[in-house]
Amino acid sequence: MIFIDVNTRQGHKRLPYRIYMYGAHILLYDEFLRRNGFSVKSSYKYERIKKYPQHFYKNVYGQWYINEYYADELKKKPKQRMSANEIKPLPRVEQINMNL
Repeated sequence: MIFIDVNTRQGHKRLPYRIYMYGAHILLYDEFLRRNGFSVKSSYKYERIKKYPQHFYKNVYGQWYINEYYADELKKKPKQRMSANEIKPLPRVEQINMNL
């Protein structure tokens, strides 16, 4: 398992880059953006979260995780991408405590 050092509101934490939850992998969103050449400070980062909340989870430390299926579509060239509404979403559940 790959761990990423992250500064959170509660201090410095080591969070897993990939977690298997609810039948799918979820990835640490900021780290996914960095590794794939996207801007972490861009307004698109939060626009995606607001527009497609079914593909994102937030942990208790304030870090966002992205659905692996949606992440794969973001890596494709824009003309090859599926509509975000066609991608299999993660099930919506109450906020969970991911104390790692």
